[in-house]
Amino acid sequence: VPLESGDTISKVKGILVRPFPITSSADLAYIGVNVNQVGDNLKRGYICVIATAGNATNAKKGDPVYVRVAGGTTQSPVGSFVLSPDSTASNTPQLTNAEVMGPGSADGRIEIAYNI
Repeated sequence: VPLESGDTISKVKGILVRPFPITSSADLAYIGVNVNQVGDNLKRGYICVIATAGNATNAKKGDPVYVRVAGGTTQSPVGSFVLSPDSTASNTPQLTNAEVMGPGSADGRIEIAYNI
């Protein structure tokens, strides 16, 4: 279940992993597929994510990972990963069982270790 605005970090029980490439939610809805989309729950492992705030190219191994749970924007929606907390820290609590594996790319892609 995706995070909703106001959820706490304790609601995070894994990371939704979808097959790639996948049709966008809007396109699936257009053809009548609104529920039961395929996805797995990463309980432990490594995954490449897009960080919507913070500088991925300057990240270092072991840096903290934060998750946006409130104050979402078009650029950084609720449920996205960020590398630096908001000025309102409760909007982006630290995901304590995740860490950065090293520098990422200029477009924000970065590898994180989850529950390792």
